[in-house]
Amino acid sequence: MLEQPYISLIIIGYLFKAAGLLMRESLWLRIFLGIGIAFDFVFFIVQSPFVSLDVLANLALFAINLALIAVLIWERSTWGMTKTERVAFTTFKTLSPGQFRQINRKARWTMAPADTVLLREDEPAQKLFFLETKGFSITKQGETYEAKGPAFLGEIMMMQGGGASATVTVPKGAIYAEWHTADLHRMMKKSRALDNALAARFGHDMADKLRNSVPIRAGE
Repeated sequence: MLEQPYISLIIIGYLFKAAGLLMRESLWLRIFLGIGIAFDFVFFIVQSPFVSLDVLANLALFAINLALIAVLIWERSTWGMTKTERVAFTTFKTLSPGQFRQINRKARWTMAPADTVLLREDEPAQKLFFLETKGFSITKQGETYEAKGPAFLGEIMMMQGGGASATVTVPKGAIYAEWHTADLHRMMKKSRALDNALAARFGHDMADKLRNSVPIRAGE
């Protein structure tokens, strides 16, 4: 069999596929498998007589693999995002572009027409908010604080239930996104990676709120 013409194509193809299977990174695994399949495809094309069934089978496998490579690259890039989406994505930190696109499909983006109360102290809410604004106010037990954005609102209620810990007001012109928490819970149950990424992001956000909140003195 080793004396057959072009047998080296099959051998090289096997080596590429074996190398791909040894890789833990899914994109490179797909790339090496694709190269290996391409060598098999060429081998069957140059055979005499032409091996049509094997050519079609390898062509189908190559096309499927190429489509999955495209999906992996798309999920890791910001291609196709609007300028607003790119700015928002940079603040999500722990999410991949694909994970951001996944939750963004469920988001409702709004520009506040006037100073708007999004959460009221001790009142439950079934929404999570993301504020793409430089500042907003937090009122808790009668004391008001200025907080810096971007920031999430309602993440504690989403993760632990109960009412809002404070009243939160965004200024006129503030841009914010809102999600129904039930939608996010369903997505997080389906994907452990998304669940971990959002939990990590909420942890960062709560730490930022504690660090950046500044009390407003009477008369200011």
